[in-house]
Amino acid sequence: MYSHKTAQFASPYSVESAVGIVVAVGNVGRNVDFSRSGKKSTFLSRDGGLNFNEVSSIPLIYDLGDHGGLIVAAPNLQATT
Repeated sequence: MYSHKTAQFASPYSVESAVGIVVAVGNVGRNVDFSRSGKKSTFLSRDGGLNFNEVSSIPLIYDLGDHGGLIVAAPNLQATT
């Protein structure tokens, strides 16, 4: 589900050449917390979404390269240099 509530965060992402790798922003709990004050983290799955590990405690924008051997990420809601 993509709406104005989720537009501030990168959507779950995977590429065909990186089989099994999924990167997503979300929270731990029964429901997705869309509030601005809610804690959101960036998660990585290496098994197609069966299990996720938190890779950052803040929302990141990301991209995959080199068949999943390279993952580039940067803060999504703050400026970088």
